[in-house]
Amino acid sequence: MDSEALRLLQMRRVELMNEIISIRLSIEDQLRPLEAEVDQIERGIAAMTGGKIAPTGAVASKSAVAHFARKNNPNYQAMTIKQLVVVALKEHLVSGATANQMLDFFGHHWGRDNISRTSLSPQLSRLKGEGIIQLRGKVWHLVSKENGAPKGAPEMREAATSLIENQEDELPLG
Repeated sequence: MDSEALRLLQMRRVELMNEIISIRLSIEDQLRPLEAEVDQIERGIAAMTGGKIAPTGAVASKSAVAHFARKNNPNYQAMTIKQLVVVALKEHLVSGATANQMLDFFGHHWGRDNISRTSLSPQLSRLKGEGIIQLRGKVWHLVSKENGAPKGAPEMREAATSLIENQEDELPLG
C-alpha cells in the first residue's frame, strides 16, 4: 500500500475517533440532568408510597429491572458468583435451577445482569468439585446435609449468607 494512502487513512481514523469522543461527551452531558430528575422522581415516589420502586409488566426493560434490583438489593453486588449461586439455591431456587435460570434470577432479582454464561459455568464446576452443588440432568441443586455435604460446604454457605444476615434492614430478596 502506498505510504500516502496509509497516512490519509490514519488521519481519517483519528478524525473519526475525535468526533466519536465529542459526540459521546455531548450525550453524557445531556443525560446527566435527565438521570438526576429520574432519581429525584424515584425518591418522591418511594416517599409517597412508603416502599421501593420496582418496574413490572411488559414495559419494563431488562436493564430497567436490573437497575431497580441493584438499587433495592445492594448487598448482592459485592458477592462472588459462587456466593450468588449458593444463596440462590439455598433461599430462592430450592428446587434447583439450570444455569440460564440462575442468570435470569441474578439479573431480575438482584440486578446482576452483568454475569455471562461463560463466567457462570466455571464457577458452577468449581462448586460441584467442592461438593457444594450437584448436577442432576441440566438442573443444579445444593448438596443436602443428609447426603453428607463436604467440609467446604458450610463455610461457603456461611460466607454467602453473611452478607445478607449482617444487613440492618430487612431486604426484599425478590
